[in-house]
Amino acid sequence: RVIRNQAAASGQVGVLRQGAADVCLLDQHDADAILVAVLGDAPPQGSRTEVQVEGAVDALTRIGRPAAAALIPIYVTASPAAARQIALVIRSMGSEAIDVLAERLEQSDYPHATAAAALLGEFTETGTTAAAPLVHALADPRFEVRRETRRSLRRLGPIAMPALLDELDSPDPHLRWEAAQLLMALPEPPTGALIRILGEFMDSADVAGRRRAVGALGDLAGP
Repeated sequence: RVIRNQAAASGQVGVLRQGAADVCLLDQHDADAILVAVLGDAPPQGSRTEVQVEGAVDALTRIGRPAAAALIPIYVTASPAAARQIALVIRSMGSEAIDVLAERLEQSDYPHATAAAALLGEFTETGTTAAAPLVHALADPRFEVRRETRRSLRRLGPIAMPALLDELDSPDPHLRWEAAQLLMALPEPPTGALIRILGEFMDSADVAGRRRAVGALGDLAGP
């Protein structure tokens, strides 16, 4: 309790580095308080040292799932500098953070699903498992979530290819088209798979779909 109170009230997160056992005492409320005090936008920002910020990042990373859950809503209104620190913490957590973000993204009533989608896009080097929940979210009924999901999948780039290729076999034509569009945007798109799926669209009864497929094939062929 002393550790929690000192860290949350003063922002002196060095006390959190006394050991993993002490850090694990922190719950989601504590994680929220530490982030607001040290990484957030509340004053006095100018008095925070690099050591304090690094200590907060280290402590929140050790806390794990509770911290990841607390970071999502704070990310929504964070300054660019704080958002970068939040992204650093999330990436440092690895698969544990991906699991939390995926769970929140799948919740239809979660108010910060767009932020969860954005943070999943931070795993540009190790994001193979981050791609699957993002691909699933392409079917989300909320426009803003689908838009951010596309952005994150583009940021993941080639790492997202396996999940997008799997989606080409979805029974939902909308999802197949979304996956095809994202695959076409890759630096080295999977030409064979795209020709197959676009050919299927050209054989469909949907006139608009056939026209889109023809245009996409032209784009794929290049000048």
